[in-house]
Amino acid sequence: DNSNFNIGGESPILILGKIYSPIQKEEIQERIKDIVWFSYRERMPSLLKKYMPDKSHTSDRGWGCMLRCGQMMVAEVFKRYLIEREIFLPEHKKDSYKALLTFFADSVDNGYVSPFSIQQISEMAYEEYGLKPGEWYRASNIIVTLAKLHKKFATDSLKRLKFVTFVDGTIFEDQILKEAINGYAEKL
Repeated sequence: DNSNFNIGGESPILILGKIYSPIQKEEIQERIKDIVWFSYRERMPSLLKKYMPDKSHTSDRGWGCMLRCGQMMVAEVFKRYLIEREIFLPEHKKDSYKALLTFFADSVDNGYVSPFSIQQISEMAYEEYGLKPGEWYRASNIIVTLAKLHKKFATDSLKRLKFVTFVDGTIFEDQILKEAINGYAEKL
């Protein structure tokens, strides 16, 4: 439950790009409740079963924090783009959230159903970097892995979203603009 917290002090509070005054407690609580949260799992479908059939990794406790943070970051972007802009709305908004969460469900099924599952992330990271379950991921590992999964499994509703990765910490505006222009040209 992410609604039990104390807000104190006089400093402004920044939550996902929006600044709140500490006296805006209700607004802050509502914003925090609206964030997609992913946490460690136990007894999930085994990771890297096809590469390590004799090992059973069914938990990401103690090592999966970067993977779950990456999932939350991508889920927030998808939520803002698909649901808040009403691009991806089944009959009810609640169904949209369920569909969004399916992209991240712990599943060994087809990547087109759950392209950002920890199973898909683990498999791609193993293929790209040789990372095994239980090993720590750098921020650059997870964002590049998520970008590759997006490119591999993007559905029609997600193809217009582009990942631009900067692994050394420097952001280049021209690369963002190039991706945006390419995305726009693809629509024409």
